Amino acid sequence: LAKAIHQGDTLQGEAAMLDLTMAVLGAGPWRLPEGRALAGGLAPRKLRLIADYAEAHLDGPIRLRDLAALADLSEFHLQRSFRASCGVSPHRWVLHRRIIRARALIAAGMPLAQIAAACGFDSQSHLTRGFRAATGATPGQYRAALAPLSPTRLS
Repeated sequence: LAKAIHQGDTLQGEAAMLDLTMAVLGAGPWRLPEGRALAGGLAPRKLRLIADYAEAHLDGPIRLRDLAALADLSEFHLQRSFRASCGVSPHRWVLHRRIIRARALIAAGMPLAQIAAACGFDSQSHLTRGFRAATGATPGQYRAALAPLSPTRLS
């Protein structure tokens, strides 16, 4: 939660709050009996709706409440159902999609500051931190690794 606040990442902050709530509530007498797991996930139609919305809005903030409204679910239920369907939180999934877009834009030769804005990162340094955490390389290192493969280098 502190990391999300420091980075100004609303979706990660909302996800952290819900995870904290689930952890606290999971310890009480209202939790599921041992051996029983929550079943289900999102309906394929709702998952596609959320995915399409996220892809169309990767360049800006994506809030958990907006995704929940699309699926007509509470934020808590969306978080849990999305994780059951995809194996990751909505925040982690959106971050992954942003990194995929950033990799494509780096390969296309776009300047890093423009890539950061096009992928919903607050700054080039925010892009660099997220990219390094996801790939193990900075965007500049990734671009340099692609350079031998570019058509201009082959001529």
